[in-house]
Amino acid sequence: MTKNHQRKVYVTQLHKVYNEFQQVTESAIAERNAINLREAGVSGYQDLDRLLKNHMKIIKTCNPGGGGAMDSCVGGSQTKNLSGNSANYSTGITCHVTTSGAGICYYSVAFDKTGNFLTYVAFDTNGKSGPNILGRDVFVLGLFNDGSLKAYTDITCGKDDEACEKDKAEAESKADLVRCQAASSLWGADAAACFKVLQDNGWEMDY
Repeated sequence: MTKNHQRKVYVTQLHKVYNEFQQVTESAIAERNAINLREAGVSGYQDLDRLLKNHMKIIKTCNPGGGGAMDSCVGGSQTKNLSGNSANYSTGITCHVTTSGAGICYYSVAFDKTGNFLTYVAFDTNGKSGPNILGRDVFVLGLFNDGSLKAYTDITCGKDDEACEKDKAEAESKADLVRCQAASSLWGADAAACFKVLQDNGWEMDY
C-alpha cells in the first residue's frame, strides 16, 4: 500500500468519526430546542457519555472518569507523535470504542463553565490498531459550546478582548506542523495543531 493511499485511508477514517460525533452534538442541541450544549444539559463528561451511548453504537468503554490506562480501547501508552516520541494521554479521560473500531476519548477535567471551549476530544480513528501516531490515525480537537469540533488554536475573540486577540495572533504565528510534530501530550493546542494543519490543507494529509 502506497504512502499516499494510506494517508487517504487515515483521512477517511477521521472524517467518518468526526462527522458521527458532530451529528451527536448537533442532535443534542436540536432535541432540547437549545442554542448550545450547555443549554442542552452538557456540563461534564458524564453527559457526553450519555449522548454517545444514545446516538452512537458503542461496544466498549475504558477508564470511565479517569485514573487508569486506556490501552484496551485505544493506542494509549503506545501513542507517539510524528517525531517518534511519546504523546501521552491524560489520566483524567474516558474512552469509548464504536462498532467501526474508532476510539473516542475526552477529558473529564476540562469543562469550562463560562467560556466557549468545553473540552478536548481525541479520536483514535482505528482504535488499538497501529500506527497510533498523532497526526496520522490520532487527532485531538476542541469541543466548543456551539457543538462544533475544531482546533483549539481557532480562538474566537470579543471585539474588546485585547488579551485574546494577542493570544490568537501568537498562536497563528507559530508553525502549526512543528507544534504537531513535537506535541508530547494528547492535550492542548500543540496536539490540536495536527488537526489544524489538516483542515488548512483542505483535509489533505500532505505532511
